[in-house]
Amino acid sequence: MKSVKILWVAILLAALNVAAQAQMKIGYVNSQRVLQEFQEAVDVQNKLDEIRNQYQAEYEEKVRNYQQMMQEIESQSLLLSEEKKQEKLREVQEQAAAIDRYKYEKLGPEGEFYKKNL
Repeated sequence: MKSVKILWVAILLAALNVAAQAQMKIGYVNSQRVLQEFQEAVDVQNKLDEIRNQYQAEYEEKVRNYQQMMQEIESQSLLLSEEKKQEKLREVQEQAAAIDRYKYEKLGPEGEFYKKNL
């Protein structure tokens, strides 16, 4: 009698398990296809690319200005007094810090571009 009850419980559990599995549906989304073909996703990606390119261009311009200042200091180093040379070097260091800050604030992991990309 006890074995019959255990058998019925086992059959009942197996039936419930089959019913639960029959209701579960599994699928997948091809996210690459969605991002490539869904017009709104394409528009958003284009806008993000435009913003990133703008930030990158501004960053590169700042770096070019920094390099130009360094070349000026090197070319004028013999003509400048020690005070003036130190002053220009301080300006260059401040500009280098500003460039690093800009890159972090705009393109860094917590920068504006990353926040817009979310």
